[in-house]
Amino acid sequence: ISNISLNKHKQDSKSDATVSLLSGENNFIEVGFVSQDIQTPNINTNWEMKSGVMHWNNAGIHFTRKISVDGYVITISDVIKNNSNREISVSPYATIIRGVGDKMSSVVETGGVVYANSKLDYTNWNKLNKKSVAYSTVRGSAGFADQYWETVFSVDANDQTISLKKTGDVYFAQTNVAPVKIAAKSEKEINTYVFTGPRDSNVLNVVADKIPGINKTMDYGWFWFFAQPMLWMINWLYALVGNYGVAII
Repeated sequence: ISNISLNKHKQDSKSDATVSLLSGENNFIEVGFVSQDIQTPNINTNWEMKSGVMHWNNAGIHFTRKISVDGYVITISDVIKNNSNREISVSPYATIIRGVGDKMSSVVETGGVVYANSKLDYTNWNKLNKKSVAYSTVRGSAGFADQYWETVFSVDANDQTISLKKTGDVYFAQTNVAPVKIAAKSEKEINTYVFTGPRDSNVLNVVADKIPGINKTMDYGWFWFFAQPMLWMINWLYALVGNYGVAII
């Protein structure tokens, strides 16, 4: 998935151009599977599209994929049906690939972000230039945060290894899930959720039921004790008068 445009957000007040996330070379999201038991779909796989659902069959294993968008959340729903007479296992993974990171911010945390074991960790761009980080968790989320925007994903599966690293000029945020067993004549569904949108507390609080910990990524900076109540007051006044300019005044 690449070239995501936020239709409700403009790059600036003087332009009609919308904000684009993961656009350009070496900026995309990849979601897939690896397996020692079977051949899994890859970048060269030709899927068959039926009524908005992608299908691929291989040696009695049927993969279906449906991609849907709800607000700022992209859902990739994969169903693997094992029509063979033997048990198989597949390991889901999801990766966000980004080119050179956005500039550092002295106001809020930017760079790689991971929510693992009920704890949120930031690794800013400068630290990622020097070292990789990895976490083991039951379920978590990972991605990148800029000053105003975030791209964060979560694979709805247990026993995950989440990592952040830089290779060359490219940054990676990746989740690798432990092998998922699928018995003969049975199926498994695995959902991956991707958030691409603004660092807005109201938005992030709604998304947190699908992407754990994303509501904690809202960073108010050094003056959080002043900024938090001020933001609440401005939003309350906006709801009352319907104009941010008047609310700010």
